[in-house]
Amino acid sequence: MKKAFSILVSLIALETTAQPPASQISGIEVTNTIESGLRIFPNPAKSLLTINMNIPSISQARISLHDMLGNELELFSENTTGSFDKTFDINSLRSGIYFVRINYNSGKNTIVKKIIVQ
Repeated sequence: MKKAFSILVSLIALETTAQPPASQISGIEVTNTIESGLRIFPNPAKSLLTINMNIPSISQARISLHDMLGNELELFSENTTGSFDKTFDINSLRSGIYFVRINYNSGKNTIVKKIIVQ
């Protein structure tokens, strides 16, 4: 009987510790909030590509444009908070698939989105 009780207590302890701490949950929610407010348009794009997002606290925003091989083609970096807009001139790019990479929150958070250049 003692052994069965001990196993039950151990299972309950494992179940309670399996939940992520509240700080991790709120970090995920913040990321989802920023990502859900992110707009990259037009997509597909021909000559200009605009990135619009809302950053809740002052952060170093680093936006880069990469080709399929991971080569960085454009880079923009700025300390910012609140609504943020950046427009890239993509006239010189060949038609194809590219990636926009957005780092914020001192590099702790990254969002990568696929864009198509016509």
